[in-house]
Amino acid sequence: MGLLGLARRVIVGHSTRLLFLAIAFGVGMIFASFVMAVYIVLGKLYDPASPVSGWASVMSGVLFAAGVTNTMLGLVALYIAELFERTKGRPIYVIRQQAARTCGEAPHVGGHHGQGPDD
Repeated sequence: MGLLGLARRVIVGHSTRLLFLAIAFGVGMIFASFVMAVYIVLGKLYDPASPVSGWASVMSGVLFAAGVTNTMLGLVALYIAELFERTKGRPIYVIRQQAARTCGEAPHVGGHHGQGPDD
């Protein structure tokens, strides 16, 4: 495994940023399809004699469908990533110091355990 493989593993395996990027890209595609559709409709309203170009209207529909698909896949992948993070078994909190308790003994709170003149 080279450096590129290691970089790919670090980026994909430990982050959900790419999933948010996929969702944003899908939303951008949906927005672009709406802009194309508005351009086609306004062009037809402005000049009714001009024929509607088939390529632009088909591409608008394809862009919308691809954008919705990309957004939904990103959301599902984000959900799966969240489930995966929860099932790793990592603790929610990290405990720095654990107080030793014996019968009737109160836990030590201060930071001078074993270093004072009375110890």
